[in-house]
Amino acid sequence: MFPKLVIVVLWVLVLNARFLHTQSTVEFEASADTAGSGLCFRGRPMPTCRSFFVIEGGGYTRLAAGHNHLDRSLISVDGGMMWNLSDRSALGLTLLIGSGMARMGFRARYRYWYKPRLSSDLSVGIVDYRDAGMVSDVSLNLRDQAAVVLRAEYFPKSRSALMAGARLGSGGALIGAVLIGLGALILSPLASI
Repeated sequence: MFPKLVIVVLWVLVLNARFLHTQSTVEFEASADTAGSGLCFRGRPMPTCRSFFVIEGGGYTRLAAGHNHLDRSLISVDGGMMWNLSDRSALGLTLLIGSGMARMGFRARYRYWYKPRLSSDLSVGIVDYRDAGMVSDVSLNLRDQAAVVLRAEYFPKSRSALMAGARLGSGGALIGAVLIGLGALILSPLASI
């Protein structure tokens, strides 16, 4: 029941988030930088970028957990590529490496651009720790440099959890992942009070 509920909540958040933007498509297109159209280091919608690298680091703390979940907090790093399908959406694939239960896996990611500097991501993927599990994130991103994230993890044979956190993208991702992770480790005992 818990994993199904988390998946439904994540999908509702993403579908409803599409209606949060107030800028019209015409204004959105007019504000985009039309100088480039190739590969970008930091994510931007078309026509500025056709594709872009994803380099992110984040820290998460547990909000709720099913049976036998050992992690109160974790640090993870994502790296991969995304391709803009239109001026509003992008699709990509990232490699996830994380602390805690030695997470490593791949995730498919969808991005919806509200404005050139505001977007949401939905990612779903498979991670492996003794038994294959699923991890899913929904995030609200600012300038592809910072994001707030809600993460659900489900491992059929062992555990499940709902986590919240933040992540940094682009150049500050790796340094930020360590700092945010340390903050999550410090704050995680407060979550059990």
